[in-house]
Amino acid sequence: MTEPTDEEIMELMPQQMRDDLANAARALAGFDRANVKAAGAMRIILNRHAVDHARAALARWGTPAIQPVPVAERLPGLEDCDAEVECWWWHPGHKEDDFIDGWILLNPKWAGSRRDSDGSLIYTHWLPANALPNPEAVDD
Repeated sequence: MTEPTDEEIMELMPQQMRDDLANAARALAGFDRANVKAAGAMRIILNRHAVDHARAALARWGTPAIQPVPVAERLPGLEDCDAEVECWWWHPGHKEDDFIDGWILLNPKWAGSRRDSDGSLIYTHWLPANALPNPEAVDD
């Protein structure tokens, strides 16, 4: 996710809030409607605080990084899968077959119970289907 610009944040501001900030700016400028420069400066200050507040909220409660779910904790349900009933599975690399660590899109029925020759799970963690971009959807 790219960080929104100040202008993009301001575009989301409801009209009532814009009107209230304009009225507050005029009030802070001393109720002098002729003092346009003071009211304009106050409006800029109030808008800056509104944008800073929105950024603080995004920093604190914005979209958190999705944490992989250990297979030992639980397996994915249908709500975690895409239309093809697949989700992302983590396959740690194995020295004996030179397979590198990586995510793969698979059906939970197949992936959730797969075990290595030593009995350990082949896929150790999973993510919902919408957690990672689908390689086919990425433009070249």
